[in-house]
Amino acid sequence: MNQQNKKILYYQCYSGISGDMNLGALVDLGVPAGHLIGELNKLGLSNVAISFEKGSANAIYGTNATVTVTHPTYIARKLKDIHAVIDDSELDANVKKTARSIFRVLAEA
Repeated sequence: MNQQNKKILYYQCYSGISGDMNLGALVDLGVPAGHLIGELNKLGLSNVAISFEKGSANAIYGTNATVTVTHPTYIARKLKDIHAVIDDSELDANVKKTARSIFRVLAEA
C-alpha cells in the first residue's frame, strides 16, 4: 500500500477500550468480520475463535465481538512466548513487526 492510500485511525479512549470493544468498533467502521477472523486463524491458535453480532443497549447500537476459547487453560506466557506465536504465524511480515512492538510496549508497562 502506498502512502497516498494509507488510512490512519486515531483513538480517543478517555476511559479505555477493551479488546472485544475494539474489534466490534473496527467491524462497525467497515473492516470485514471475515478479514479479522482470517487474520486470527493465521496465528494457528486452534482453540480460539471470534464471532460478531449486531446489537443494542440503551439505544446505543454496535457490533459485539465475542472471543471464545474452547479448551480454556490458563497459560502464563512471557514476552518471548508471545513473540514465538507471532513469529510462527502466517501473518504478513509488517503485521508481525507491529504486533511484536505492541506486545513489547505492553510488557514494559
